[in-house]
Amino acid sequence: IPQDQQVRVGGGAVADAVLLILGDGSGDMAGAADVSAADIDGDGMAELVIGSQDDGAVQLPGTLSLFRGSAVGGGGTFSLAEAFAVVEGDAANGALGIYGGGASLADLGGDGAAELIAGASGEGMLYVWGSGVLDAGGSLGPADADIALSQEYSGDQFGRWAVIADTDGDGQGEILTGAYRSSAAASTGGAAYIFRPNYGAVAYWEPDCDAAADLLLCRAAASWEAARTHCQSLGGDLARLDSAERAAAAGGAAADRALPGSERGSWWIGLSDQRSEGSWVWLDDAEPADWTSWASSEPRSGTDRNCAATNGTGEGQWEAADCTENRPFICEL
Repeated sequence: IPQDQQVRVGGGAVADAVLLILGDGSGDMAGAADVSAADIDGDGMAELVIGSQDDGAVQLPGTLSLFRGSAVGGGGTFSLAEAFAVVEGDAANGALGIYGGGASLADLGGDGAAELIAGASGEGMLYVWGSGVLDAGGSLGPADADIALSQEYSGDQFGRWAVIADTDGDGQGEILTGAYRSSAAASTGGAAYIFRPNYGAVAYWEPDCDAAADLLLCRAAASWEAARTHCQSLGGDLARLDSAERAAAAGGAAADRALPGSERGSWWIGLSDQRSEGSWVWLDDAEPADWTSWASSEPRSGTDRNCAATNGTGEGQWEAADCTENRPFICEL
C-alpha cells in the first residue's frame, strides 16, 4: 500500500488509531513482522512486541522491541527507543523475528507469564526467552535465550515462522515451526516440526525421556551435572556403559532418538575425568574405567573437555566434551 494512502477498515482510518509506535531511524521498518501481545509481568495488561529490521552491530540482524501494557495501554504516540526491552539478533542477515512472522509472545507453561518465541531463519535458529529475562528489561540477545533450537540442514530456513498451541491438552504450549527448504526427505522438500516442552531450560519443563531396556534417554538439553542430578532424582544415575555390547546398544538408541537442534546422537554418559585430568572414571568410582570406547583422536586433551558423550555415529563410540555444554543424556535406572 503506498505510504500516502490511508488504510480504511469499517469506515475508519489510520488517523483513528489510539496507539502509534514509530520507528525512529532511517530503514527501521518497524512492523516488519506481525505484532504480538501477551502478559509478561502478570499485571493483567498485555505487553507488545514489534519487529524491525534496524541494522545494529551487523547487517539485518532483526530487532524485537517490547513495550509494557501499563505504558502504552492508554494510547498515544511512542517510538522504538521507548521500549523497555530490546532483543537484537547477532548474526548478519539472521532476520530475528522478521520476514515470516516468526516472533510471538505466548504463555508456554500456563503460569500466566508469557515467553517470547522468535525465529532467525537467516541463521536457521529459533529462540525462547523466559518471562523473567524479559521482565528485567534492557538489551538482550540470543545469548540470553532460555532455549535455542537449531536447523538440521544448512540453509533450510528453519524458524521462518513460529506458532504456539497446546496440541496434547496438557495445559502447556508446544512450539510449531517449519523449514521450507529442508531436504530431510527430498531436495528442498520442506519440513514442519512440533517441539514439546522437553528441553529443561524453563523450570516447569521436564525432560522428555524414552525407555530402552534399563536405560532412559532424555532429550533435555542440560549440562553434565544437571543431567546427573535429574537421573538421580529418578532413582538412578548417568549411564555406565562398561562393555562393547552395552555401549553399542546405548549409542544406537541415542542416535535414533536425537531431535533436530540437539547434537545428533551425542548424549551425556556417566564417565568423566573431572577429579583428575586424564583419569576417566565412572561416576563416583575410585579407579579408572578398565574398558572404554573412545572414537579416533579421543579423548581430546584440555581442561575444558572433562565429560564423555556418545559421539553421534550410532556405533557406540565416545567423545570428550565441555561438561557445561547442554546435551541430551542417558540415565541408567
